[in-house]
Amino acid sequence: MFRATCIVGSLLASSTYASPQKFKLLEPRDVYIDLYENETVHDPYVAPIDKYLKYGATFNLDFTVIRYDDLSLFWLNKLHFDQASNSGHIKHAGWQYEIGAPIYQDDKGSRIELFKQHHSRHVLEEERNVHFPVYDRIGIRLRMIP
Repeated sequence: MFRATCIVGSLLASSTYASPQKFKLLEPRDVYIDLYENETVHDPYVAPIDKYLKYGATFNLDFTVIRYDDLSLFWLNKLHFDQASNSGHIKHAGWQYEIGAPIYQDDKGSRIELFKQHHSRHVLEEERNVHFPVYDRIGIRLRMIP
């Protein structure tokens, strides 16, 4: 952790000497909203409200946190919500994010990335005896065709 902090700190400190082409901070890669209608929902976690979950939306924000030459750190965020058709209330929500860094990239755009993922899901306006589902993962991605 200390090493990563030192690397980011030195990148920020050297940004005054780096050309604008080499150094980027908070660069958007993709920003969009998905609006959808659930055709079927069979999920024991959200039962009995799953039969009422009709509409939903996902807010997606994918950006490069910091870039210097070929070194970068990206962060993909997805906030998703499902609305009940009987009450109109948001009943189900979650946060999915991925933070990572490419460690190798060739001239054709294929690359290897290290990443950490998180996905949590929450039922709103309802007491739960069990904890909400959480998936935290670390991994490596091989992008063969960009």
